[in-house]
Amino acid sequence: MSAALATQGPGDAATWGRPTGHPHDPRTEDDCADNTSRQYLDELPVLVGYYAGNAYGCRYAAADIEITDVVINGHELDPLLFAPGVLCEWQRAIAAEINGERDMAADCAAIDRLEDGRD
Repeated sequence: MSAALATQGPGDAATWGRPTGHPHDPRTEDDCADNTSRQYLDELPVLVGYYAGNAYGCRYAAADIEITDVVINGHELDPLLFAPGVLCEWQRAIAAEINGERDMAADCAAIDRLEDGRD
């Protein structure tokens, strides 16, 4: 295998084509700012603020997600008020959400590459 093929992976031009600007395209500039996800506590919808480290070229795991705040009915609460099992469930759901969006971005990039006749 050539050195060029050994270094290709998510984010390189051969795999992704031109940059898409999608937040989960690994080439998109990101200051790793906090994000928000809608989750549930029993059946009550809550907004969960989170920080996802940069897992460039890798899939996110629950351990990569840091819950920074929880907002219920407009009231911001410290995540430490919630049971560890609840936080872990939210972390897993957020990681799955991010991975799904990254997969969708990769699929869109592949379709774009095919439409441009690069495959």
